[in-house]
Amino acid sequence: MDPTYRQMKSIFMVTCIHSKHWDAHKPQFDKNEASKIISKGFYYFFETKKTEGKAAFEEEVRRWFPDFNAPDNPFFFKKSKSKKTMDTDSQVSENQKQTSKAKKENLPAKTKEETKTKATSKPTPTKTKKEKSPIPTEKPAIYNEAMSIIQAGLNLRLTGPAGCGKTYLVRTIAQELNLNLFVLSCSGGLRRSDVYGSTQIINGETIWQPSRLLEAIQKPGIVFLDEFTGMDEDISHGLNGMVEPNTREIETPNGKIEVHPDCRFVAAANTTGRSVSRQYTANKRQDDSLLDRFNINLHITYDNVLEKKILLSMGLNGDGDKLIKFTTNLREKVKEHNIPFDASTRRLVSCAELCVKANFKPERAFELAMLADLSNAERSKVTM
Repeated sequence: MDPTYRQMKSIFMVTCIHSKHWDAHKPQFDKNEASKIISKGFYYFFETKKTEGKAAFEEEVRRWFPDFNAPDNPFFFKKSKSKKTMDTDSQVSENQKQTSKAKKENLPAKTKEETKTKATSKPTPTKTKKEKSPIPTEKPAIYNEAMSIIQAGLNLRLTGPAGCGKTYLVRTIAQELNLNLFVLSCSGGLRRSDVYGSTQIINGETIWQPSRLLEAIQKPGIVFLDEFTGMDEDISHGLNGMVEPNTREIETPNGKIEVHPDCRFVAAANTTGRSVSRQYTANKRQDDSLLDRFNINLHITYDNVLEKKILLSMGLNGDGDKLIKFTTNLREKVKEHNIPFDASTRRLVSCAELCVKANFKPERAFELAMLADLSNAERSKVTM
């Protein structure tokens, strides 16, 4: 039988793991796709070692797919060689375990060894999944300082070159503190209505609708103003009352909106906002009154120790060392010759991905992902 949307959703809703896997898949499935998604559910319980919901998950799978089998999935139950059918509505997880154990006891020694080998191969797909993520759980050097400032409820400004990990730092802290994270990109294209709301005509009536930002500040969490210095003056100036520690409120057509006591503000940019930059041309000079409300400024730079851990987590050893060496030398040359270019961690990870996913040599990967944007004159100055 082919699974339906209702059947698949029922399986994932009952186990509380649908948020991790369900939304990532299309609402129509064939049997092969169902096998992949059900496998993800079993992998989830194996990775997290959680028992809550596991029995319900197995029971739901059996209920909706009594004849369904996935022989390539070591976590999926397999059909018995006998032709007896299971009563899927009354079968419980404990009985399944006891039946499986009894069958194993009657197997010959060789089959037991094969079963043991299959069991030990379970972590294999887990390892592969981890290698797909280029960002490990290691924390940047200034992580603890940033965490303390945010926990204290103080406004924080992060400055640093492109691709050095400012956004990653904030996301990691929000996750560790279990706080909602609202990200407002302040770069080009930000409209006044994105910040302060707008007036709309609904059913012939004029109604003011608050922006997502104004809704976010009324809840506990972190409001992250990314590319902070990219805002136009007419937009940024109105934020003063909202981020002012002594007021934390903003006037709207519907009256004042007060900032929630547990709402924190973090701003990030490539520049401090006190001058324009020939390298970061989208950054603007910001009013000192706004900068003064973000007067705690942590400068982030590239973290060689963290970068090496990232590359190791991607499976690069010798080639990873080469890429680190190339990048370190390039940064020194760029600084020496005052070249407006960032040999960023983001670019370094792209080099590593070319090596891991596309089997490129580190020299060619570095050429494509790191040096390609340099002019011929700039390249002549930074040649390794």
